[in-house]
Amino acid sequence: MFNLIAVVYLALLGTAYSAVTPTAPGPKEVFTARQQCKLSWSLDKTNKWKSFSVDLMSGSNLNMNVVTNVFKGMDGTTGKTSHVWKCPEVDPCSAIYFYQFNQAGEDPAWTTRFTIACPDGKIIPPANATQPHGEAIPWGVGHLKH
Repeated sequence: MFNLIAVVYLALLGTAYSAVTPTAPGPKEVFTARQQCKLSWSLDKTNKWKSFSVDLMSGSNLNMNVVTNVFKGMDGTTGKTSHVWKCPEVDPCSAIYFYQFNQAGEDPAWTTRFTIACPDGKIIPPANATQPHGEAIPWGVGHLKH
């Protein structure tokens, strides 16, 4: 019986990790507004991520907010595994931004938080040092600078 449970668990574990998986940016990365920003991912092996999108996000882990869309309609089963785009000007310029990868009918995936600096290099600390439930993950709410 134990062997059957182990086999089922490993099969489910493999399925959970075979969708498009963000690989960058990481928590120490800093990008500058109006400059190139790069994100990357591993390809989907389930053949389900045929037309995924990526949004730039901010907010807490429990209350995420879309800052802007990065792209739509990317095939995550073949081809590209990275995308370069022009980082927008945001407010605040801080280490509170992350990407959310979306495919209809599938669970989203996220990068870790990274920094978008102002064009002059200015960076301010995140507004919150911990998540609402106490995890030591700094965060804040950002938006496009108008």
